Amino acid sequence: MQSALMVGSQIHDNIGIAHEMFHFLKLRKAKRKFEIGIKLDMHKAYDRVEWDFLEAVMEKMGFCSQWRNLVMGCVKPLDFVVIMNGQPERKFNPSRGICQGDPLSLYLFILLSEVFPILIQLAVNRQQLTGISMNPGCPVISHMFFADDTLLFFRVDKQNCGNLMKIIDAYCIASGPKVNVKKSCVFFGANVPRCFSAELSHVLGVPIVDNSGKYLGLPSF
Repeated sequence: MQSALMVGSQIHDNIGIAHEMFHFLKLRKAKRKFEIGIKLDMHKAYDRVEWDFLEAVMEKMGFCSQWRNLVMGCVKPLDFVVIMNGQPERKFNPSRGICQGDPLSLYLFILLSEVFPILIQLAVNRQQLTGISMNPGCPVISHMFFADDTLLFFRVDKQNCGNLMKIIDAYCIASGPKVNVKKSCVFFGANVPRCFSAELSHVLGVPIVDNSGKYLGLPSF
């Protein structure tokens, strides 16, 4: 589920659904089905964008070569010079990253951010990941994105966690950004055994929290 910069979508939609999902996990009692909620934060997402990946994404989305060349001409500066004590020092050439504050960078970052949910949805369609349905007849929710705020919801088992880590690693290697472990967390359903949750937290490399905290500036539970 994505709702940033989409016509008719409001931030309250994501906040409400996130609240219900975490409420569902906190009250979960079924002994055979274990679920998990994950908050992901990308470390220095703008600074680490790989230029080759950006150009490949634009090509895949149908941007013509002339347009791609214009965009990449804006993204790739000729060089940087550091001024120290009023004197210019040695020049250096960056090899990746997009400038924060540049009006173009926001739209480029949105294009790049489209790739991760597509990978997640493909894995769900191929039954490599299993999302969560709160009740029979309810839609299955596996991911929620609003700009760069990411929530993932999955059935808990080693296969799901392993497949998820492969997707995250592949995306981070290709695009550049890395997961900020200090700002990311995992929230297990109330019925998940402690020993099992500790093992899966180690596999994911993300700390366990008992309170899901805030999402989009408001308490998610």
